Amino acid sequence: MGRLLLLLVFCLGQPVWADTSGGAEMVETQAPKVTSVDSVALVSKRFEAGELTVIELGGLLQDNVNDEEFLLSPGFARLVGVYVQSLAAQTEKFDQLSDDEQHAIEHLNRAKVNLVGPLMFGNDVGGCVMAKVLSDEAKRKLDLGKVIAYRGSPACYQHFKQKGVPWPESAKMSGIGPLHMAVKYNNRRMVTWLIQQNPDLLNRQDKEGRRPLLYSQDDAMVKFLLKHGATPPEEWDK
Repeated sequence: MGRLLLLLVFCLGQPVWADTSGGAEMVETQAPKVTSVDSVALVSKRFEAGELTVIELGGLLQDNVNDEEFLLSPGFARLVGVYVQSLAAQTEKFDQLSDDEQHAIEHLNRAKVNLVGPLMFGNDVGGCVMAKVLSDEAKRKLDLGKVIAYRGSPACYQHFKQKGVPWPESAKMSGIGPLHMAVKYNNRRMVTWLIQQNPDLLNRQDKEGRRPLLYSQDDAMVKFLLKHGATPPEEWDK
């Protein structure tokens, strides 16, 4: 679990470490070194025992935001929930903190939205719910296209669809469907699930006649689609 820049494709702002207020530097400095043997359960235990501060936990979560094994670990959504509550508690006593701590807390509050994607990556519906809360708090409207683009899981996609979260209007106007979107953002789990639900999606065209295959930006994805029944381009006019 090396130190990772928060270059989440799904976030619309700058990477977290680009923060120049001083808060990011303190978070990075205080973030404990994490090894491959560390798990969500161990991190939770350390935080509950008071071995990690809120600032340290925030840095740790940021560092591991692209580690799929960490994000899929049981209890990840709960850990983020505890972190968000603790961060709120620290924010309430903001005036009692040192200048460096205030900068760090301000930075972490701004960076909370970067946890939306990781929360939707897992299969825990509780994580999906929390992702919506953080997205709304940051005034970033969530739609089903973003769920797919953020590498959201089929579980989150189904949850939000049942809750009435809309398909993006721009995609509707272009005739872009879920499989087009999942292929474009290389969300392999969503691609697999969508094909299982409806194999006909493999050859569904947008309003310009483009099939999901043309949205792929990855050779492995092209091979995957062809293997599962996508019509090869040379046969499209037959």
